Amino acid sequence: MVSPGKETTSAPDRAGTSAKTGGKTEIHILNPFKIFDMIIAIDFDGTICRGAYPNIEGQQPYAKEAINKLYEDGHYVIIWTCRTGEPLLKAVNWMLEQGIKFHRINDHNPENKAKYGDGGPKIYAHTYIDDKNLFGFPGWLKVQEEIERMESEYQEKISMN
Repeated sequence: MVSPGKETTSAPDRAGTSAKTGGKTEIHILNPFKIFDMIIAIDFDGTICRGAYPNIEGQQPYAKEAINKLYEDGHYVIIWTCRTGEPLLKAVNWMLEQGIKFHRINDHNPENKAKYGDGGPKIYAHTYIDDKNLFGFPGWLKVQEEIERMESEYQEKISMN
């Protein structure tokens, strides 16, 4: 569990999420030579969890499975939320308890920061997953399908360069 005044999971560079198992903290370290596919920013309230802010009333259907697949497929997952302070700590702890994997929270990919500077408060991503989209949140199965389509286009584009 993360508590106020302690480091959270936004670890440097290629470190992934951490989780407590049997009293020990397990840290998932990514391959330091891995080139990430896409950067994906995911909203928390209404997208990962159900319930009206600040309540966390369980996962959206297939949220954990879809997010963890994105993470395991090599995408850089950033949790992008308006939560701060205690509500943010509750959200982070809840995701860790649920086993939802992510790389950073409300912060740019370190490689982009090094290359382009801080870049302002809007997190740079190849795509944003949010329940406040123009046409609403389509659900995680549809999101997964669309990300696979986008990834294939993205891979084609970078292979041409």
